[in-house]
Amino acid sequence: MSTTRSPEAKQARARRITVNSRAKGTQREIAQQKAAAKALAAAVPQGAVPQDRTAAARKREQREYVVGDYLHRLTGSRIRLLDTKAPDAPPDGIAPEIRPDGKALRYAVQCVDHDTGPIFYGTLRDAERAVRQSPGWCTGCAGLLMARPKVRTRNRALAR
Repeated sequence: MSTTRSPEAKQARARRITVNSRAKGTQREIAQQKAAAKALAAAVPQGAVPQDRTAAARKREQREYVVGDYLHRLTGSRIRLLDTKAPDAPPDGIAPEIRPDGKALRYAVQCVDHDTGPIFYGTLRDAERAVRQSPGWCTGCAGLLMARPKVRTRNRALAR
């Protein structure tokens, strides 16, 4: 019994193989970079290089107004992360939000595609987490995520 694949199936398989090989190549490069950085860190004794924490803090404070424009990996929506206290912040730009306890929330996150936000966060880490979890605060992104079929279900249907 001979099994022949359709040309579409062959093309799909070829695409999967090229994407997987590209991903594996990228993973190898990242692993090599990590290994090189680890080897370099091991070669330099910890006590030899004093850490200047004030310089690192000063550099962290001098961010640009637009920290980053991100593309959500599941919804394809463009999310913008802003530092409202940056030195180059426009005078008519978004001002930091002040909470009732007096704490200023410095970072603003907004969905550019659905014109949602800004949502304010006190730390860059929280703001970056919000960028990754935009369907949680943007109704447009949540709608796109709900309309998107689950990959596992699709693969199960194709396997039958």
